[in-house]
Amino acid sequence: MSCMIANEKTLRLAALAFAFGEEIEGYVYTNKAIEASELEQIALDLHALNVRAYNGRYRDNLTGTLEGRLFQSHALYRIKAEGFGSVDHLKWVKALRFVRYQCAEDATIHDELYLRMERAETAFFVALTTLRPDFEGLPWGE
Repeated sequence: MSCMIANEKTLRLAALAFAFGEEIEGYVYTNKAIEASELEQIALDLHALNVRAYNGRYRDNLTGTLEGRLFQSHALYRIKAEGFGSVDHLKWVKALRFVRYQCAEDATIHDELYLRMERAETAFFVALTTLRPDFEGLPWGE
């Protein structure tokens, strides 16, 4: 396995999936708005975990910082229920999966943030399936 540092675009998408994945409580979407400052902190935390994983893998002392802000100041981000499951949301969760994979190193795999990332990814994936309008109409079993 190899490890690489996620770029800012990927971290931005991953932070969105992480934040909303944590808001999907019991796989019921809460429709809560998330502030840009919270998303910014999540992106910074994911980046720091990613750097720790990289340094653990390659026995390096890389220090990395993000250039500028990833989210518009004072903005609120919300997923509307009627648009949930769009291609954009698939991109978010795919980015989160990428960052989680890059952090799956001995130095970080037991970190609380890594474990939260796993749970958020799972919740988001389940929601992408069960919150689709056509999901309830499918047969349960035969």
